[in-house]
Amino acid sequence: MTNTGDATATAHEAPTDETTAEETGRNANRSTTPGSEGFKSFIGGGWAERDERLPEARPQAAHAAVRSATVSA
Repeated sequence: MTNTGDATATAHEAPTDETTAEETGRNANRSTTPGSEGFKSFIGGGWAERDERLPEARPQAAHAAVRSATVSA
């Protein structure tokens, strides 16, 4: 018979330097959002012009404002 407790114990041990290096290599191609000026210029440019007007209020807006004020009081 084999002792399954030993196998479980090794699976939950703290990671070694080798494991950490392996995980680092595996995640090396992942990055955060780029922050370079070239990227910011690219992503921020070329968009269509926006209408700066606010949309008309929906009919429910008046009721929602009254209800919000009542609940918050």
